[in-house]
Amino acid sequence: DKLDVIECFEEPGRALRVGEMTEKQEDLYHALGVKPPASL
Repeated sequence: DKLDVIECFEEPGRALRVGEMTEKQEDLYHALGVKPPASL
């Protein structure tokens, strides 16, 4: 449930933006061996 609340913003003609992530969310990504999403 903690990972499904990360917001992602998309605007036509602009780069994808990922909203704020909590430290706990980042820790979960690292524990799973997955690189956390970042704005492009």
